[in-house]
Amino acid sequence: MNDITGWLIAIVIISLYFAILLFLKKRDLFERYNLSFYGPLLMWKTKKGKEFIRKIAKPKKFWNGFAMIGIVISFIAMFFMLWLLVENLSLLQHVPKKELQNLPGINMVIALPGINPILPVGYTIIGLAIAIVVHEFSHGIQCVLGKIKIKSLGIIAFIVPIGAFVEPDE
Repeated sequence: MNDITGWLIAIVIISLYFAILLFLKKRDLFERYNLSFYGPLLMWKTKKGKEFIRKIAKPKKFWNGFAMIGIVISFIAMFFMLWLLVENLSLLQHVPKKELQNLPGINMVIALPGINPILPVGYTIIGLAIAIVVHEFSHGIQCVLGKIKIKSLGIIAFIVPIGAFVEPDE
C-alpha cells in the first residue's frame, strides 16, 4: 500500500464519520442521547457515575492523603524526567557520527500502538483506557472533596473514543 492509498483510506473514513454524525444530528438523535459537537469531536455527556464517585469519595482523610502523596510523587517524577532528558541529551552529544546510524528510528521512540513495534495494540489500548478512567474518576473524587457539584461525566470521540471528562458545575 503506497502513501496515496493510505491517505485516501483516511479521508474516506473521516468523511464517513462526519456523514454519520450529520445524519444522526438531522434525525434529532443527538439530544436524545446527550451527544454534541465539540469542534470536530463528538462529546457524549451522561449523569451516570456521579453517585458512584460520591460513594467512593466517602473516606475523605484517605483521599486527601492520597492526593498529597500524588502531588509529592508528581514533583519528584517531574524533576527526575527533566534530569533524564538532560542526561540523554548530553549522552547523545557524545555519540560518534558513525554510531548515530545505528540508533533506533523515530518509530521506536513514539509511544503509539501500531507505529512502535514494541507496543502491542491491544495491551496499549487497555492500559490507556484504565489510565483515563482512573484519572477522570480522581478529578471527580477531588470535586466531591472540594464540595464542587459534578455536572456530568462523558466521553470524547473522533471516530474512536480518545478521551473522557468529569465536568464540574462551576
